[in-house]
Amino acid sequence: LSVSLGMPGQRDHPEQEAAIQSVLETCGQRGIIPGIHTRTAELTGKWRDRGMKLISASNEVGVLFGGAKALAGALRA
Repeated sequence: LSVSLGMPGQRDHPEQEAAIQSVLETCGQRGIIPGIHTRTAELTGKWRDRGMKLISASNEVGVLFGGAKALAGALRA
């Protein structure tokens, strides 16, 4: 969506958030279950609280990277 709106990677841009909110509201009006893909726990909570019902959070690369980063930090300590 950020690319389509001309702001690649700006996932917290107000224009993108407004577009997502518009989709969310339209889904509610039409009885459609709204969904979104997020990358962080913070964004997942934010959109859950706003009414998203189907949320995918992160992906296999993000989960593996996060685990590897945590392990590397623990090994350095």
